[in-house]
Amino acid sequence: MNKLKYAQKLAIYLLFGGAGIYIYFLHGQVAAREKIIADLISANNNLARKNSPSLANRQPRKEDKPAERTVQPVMTSEPAPKRDVATAVPYDPKQKNDLNARLKQDIEYAPFWRQQQRRYVLKNNSLAIEALQLTPENAEKLKNLLVDRIDTLTDAGALAREAGLSGVALKQAMDSAVADLEKKIQETIGTDKYDLFKQDIVAASIYKTRIEDIALDMNDRGLSLTAVQQVQMARLFNSTPGVDALSNQERFATARSQIAARAADFLTTDQMQAFKKLNEDAVKQNEILRRITNQAGKADGAK
Repeated sequence: MNKLKYAQKLAIYLLFGGAGIYIYFLHGQVAAREKIIADLISANNNLARKNSPSLANRQPRKEDKPAERTVQPVMTSEPAPKRDVATAVPYDPKQKNDLNARLKQDIEYAPFWRQQQRRYVLKNNSLAIEALQLTPENAEKLKNLLVDRIDTLTDAGALAREAGLSGVALKQAMDSAVADLEKKIQETIGTDKYDLFKQDIVAASIYKTRIEDIALDMNDRGLSLTAVQQVQMARLFNSTPGVDALSNQERFATARSQIAARAADFLTTDQMQAFKKLNEDAVKQNEILRRITNQAGKADGAK
């Protein structure tokens, strides 16, 4: 269960921070941002000392100073070793990529930047937001808070990575950065809905394409699904083992049968008949696809 919660939380980070074009922007940040840098560097150094106690009391020696040398670029196919907290290099503000920071802070471009983030929020979270059935005022407030959360997460993530943090230390830094925003989001949607909303965001992200396809097929039959029904459908897929076991036909068929049966809790009678047929078709399609794929593989192996 702990692993599942960790995976869901990580997925939320990836979701909210998914727009790659605005990662690593930190130039010209206000004093509060600089305090974050100092805190992260301090945490990095403390962890480094903890992981290597001999560093705590060690005095610098003359022989520790590296000789001056010219480093030539080397082409290699080997992946670079993953840098952990204990081996982090000192943070250098001059190495920051400030293009995105400039775009975000430019008084003329800032509205376009904000709108770009808002589109991302609406594209990935609109169903989960609509399913909350908030007042128009609170729905708008939630959207703005989610946009703020994206900016804060990407900012904190960039700061932490530039300070050399990774793993648990990185996660803690990002948690701390959005703590106030999380509290505001919880107050906006209600404590009783907060945890479920975060789970719905994860489920809707993972099974976004599949739920969209089901909604299109149902609509094509004149049996449109509401936003609440689509979110409930995403919950079903996210909580049913074997739903992605395409290589195991029996397990996949069992999972789709379970989903069809459990959907009776929120679908009408007509919708249930159509949805049951869609699940049967999905099982049949996968079986045919596996047969064709296996035959193609055997044919290639015989050549």
